[in-house]
Amino acid sequence: TLIGELPALGGSFKFGQNVEWGYFDQQKAVMEQAPPKQTVLENFWAAYPEYLREEVRSALGGFLFSGEDVEKKMGQLSGGEKVRLALCKMLQTRPNLLILDEPTNGLDPAGIQEMRGLIASMPESTGATVLISSHLLGEMEQMVTQLGILDHGKMIFEGSLQELRKHSRGGIQIRVLDVKKGIDILNRQGILTQPMTHHLDILQLPSISDEKLAELVRILSENNVGVVGLTSETKSLEEIFLSLTQNGREVA
Repeated sequence: TLIGELPALGGSFKFGQNVEWGYFDQQKAVMEQAPPKQTVLENFWAAYPEYLREEVRSALGGFLFSGEDVEKKMGQLSGGEKVRLALCKMLQTRPNLLILDEPTNGLDPAGIQEMRGLIASMPESTGATVLISSHLLGEMEQMVTQLGILDHGKMIFEGSLQELRKHSRGGIQIRVLDVKKGIDILNRQGILTQPMTHHLDILQLPSISDEKLAELVRILSENNVGVVGLTSETKSLEEIFLSLTQNGREVA
């Protein structure tokens, strides 16, 4: 819809002043047909014939095609290499907004790792904002700093990944030397807890604020319970997404 290929189902949008966008479709990049005996260098040069050889090599080098890699035949490229080449060519138009559609979908592990690194570095290396549409939440968690979660067309969260995790944190595990005294003190503070089944020196606490946790640790220490470890249970982006969409709630 943003690039005009599909009509909007409702609402409206507009790009800001001086926005020059570039759109990348990973599936089209992988399926693109090129002469199988054409080299990577020749393929790029055909798209930008005005470039000098040094400029072609420099551009390709920025996308991990260095040395003899530029002489690889198009018919020998992996899916990840085809994606990197397509991205490299697209970025020569100097867009300041990159719209990437499922950029790691269908790639092998090596290709995914390469793309992950490239995408994470793009804002700094190109100066552009990168907008990614993806269902691979585990991958997005390793690349993005800001995100939006849509549920049936409704934005239920928009903000930083750090802020989302803060609102969706899991429980706390606290390891103590004196378990019985620790349970008694926590119960008196309104925190019901029991030792974990397979780790009897670890008490499971519910999700609480940092301030409350600091207060509890202070009280336990003052009462010689012996706090020797704290572990915060962190939810994955996928777990947070499912929790928000299944409960139908928004994050304030």
